[in-house]
Amino acid sequence: MLDIQLPPILLGRVVVECRGIKLASFLNLITKANIRVYDIYWVDEHRLKMTVLLSEFYELVKLMKQNQVRMRILHKSGLPFYMEKAKKRKWFYVGAILFLFSLYGLTSFIWNVDIEGNKKIPASQIQNILKQEGVFVGQWKRRLPDTVLLQENLLRKMDDTSWVGVRTEGTRMIITIVEKKVPEPNDDQAKIREPVHLIAKKNALIYEMKVDRGNPKVKVNDMVKKGQILVSGIYGDGEQNNTNQIAGAKASILGEVWYESEIEIPLVQKKKVYSGYREKGRFPYVFRFQLKNPFFSPPYKQYEQIQQIDRMRVGNWELPFGIIEEQYLEMQWVRSQLSEEEGIKLGLEQAKLELLADLGEGSQIVAEKILHHRQENGKVYVKVHFDVVENITEKQPIFQGE
Repeated sequence: MLDIQLPPILLGRVVVECRGIKLASFLNLITKANIRVYDIYWVDEHRLKMTVLLSEFYELVKLMKQNQVRMRILHKSGLPFYMEKAKKRKWFYVGAILFLFSLYGLTSFIWNVDIEGNKKIPASQIQNILKQEGVFVGQWKRRLPDTVLLQENLLRKMDDTSWVGVRTEGTRMIITIVEKKVPEPNDDQAKIREPVHLIAKKNALIYEMKVDRGNPKVKVNDMVKKGQILVSGIYGDGEQNNTNQIAGAKASILGEVWYESEIEIPLVQKKKVYSGYREKGRFPYVFRFQLKNPFFSPPYKQYEQIQQIDRMRVGNWELPFGIIEEQYLEMQWVRSQLSEEEGIKLGLEQAKLELLADLGEGSQIVAEKILHHRQENGKVYVKVHFDVVENITEKQPIFQGE
């Protein structure tokens, strides 16, 4: 038969201090009684400390009484003592366990369905379709349909969509809708209905003209000023009103416009370089307090932290607790020294990007020239001239009597 001995931490152990005159003979009696003691430490001639198992502690007490040895308990440890403490605080532990189970249970359901990107399709219509597919507030996560299948079904049931995205973040499901675009003018000129004149919205050199309707007043390579009529919406000689025909103007006119940009570039560039390694951590929070592991430390020396809060919701009600997911992206700052030539090149590219961003779609830089540059205080200052081809037309209503 195997003699299996459990570790002392499971059996329970007691550290005691013994006082008496004949402690050496007392230790001999302990050995004869087969009482297991260890970590014996002599404090002085009449005092010693020792550790005894809880199962043999009461035998040791009897032996002490028989030999007039006094005892003082210094420390108690082990599973039996932990269990005794737990009995006294059982409702605390019961509450903690119930809280953890409740937290786990709440995170197993979808408490919020967010729809983003829809402008023309009513949210109520999308919610009805989602409900038909088994996606609604209070749905168990394990019963959610397959993401790819859900995307295909939503795209099939909504004719006005060109793409549908589905993602789940904790207890939140996010539906991203990309609606089909209907071509329409972007600017305020769309509010002006024909018939109209087409006028120049800025000084320019006419680069290209395609007139579909109207009476052209300029031609390619003409210089025009802001507000000048490019294509008139009126046919006729203009002397007698009864000979004029108002048809409205429609044309595509590109003009060459000149711009100057000034930009400064530091010669010492500092940028982040990511290693590609990342770690994630999930921590609960209650109210404004994050319940983070006190022994947790970021896994990298240099990192960028991305934090995402998953709030618990019941319908439209936001609960005061949830989960915070933190991502740690390993990175390091790298400094590089640019030459003056490299600084000028970088400044030119940056000036082009800024100019095109201001002008919008359809604009094209056809020529560029550096007018001036200088290096001063660790920076390069660049002044650039740009020739840009862009749409220069603007609508102007035809007023009565023209």
